[in-house]
Amino acid sequence: MKVGDLVTLSVYGANLDSIPRKFSTRYHTSYVEPIGVIVRKEEHQGYHQLSDNESVRYYIHWSTEGPSGRYHYSNYFFRNDLKFVR
Repeated sequence: MKVGDLVTLSVYGANLDSIPRKFSTRYHTSYVEPIGVIVRKEEHQGYHQLSDNESVRYYIHWSTEGPSGRYHYSNYFFRNDLKFVR
């Protein structure tokens, strides 16, 4: 994934406990996927060893209503939280 790609939440990302219920596929039969564009990609180097998934953070600008971030206190997502829009 790169800056400028159109993305939405993957099934994994939508079903995280930290994502609000209105964006979760578990609770809605008529789920409308939020659509956004990657505005920033950040390589993160922590003090401990990070997985390939956690080493890159993606910042999304949602064109429709979307969650602010992976956690309620953050504004980024990991790669497995997102998928390309088809």
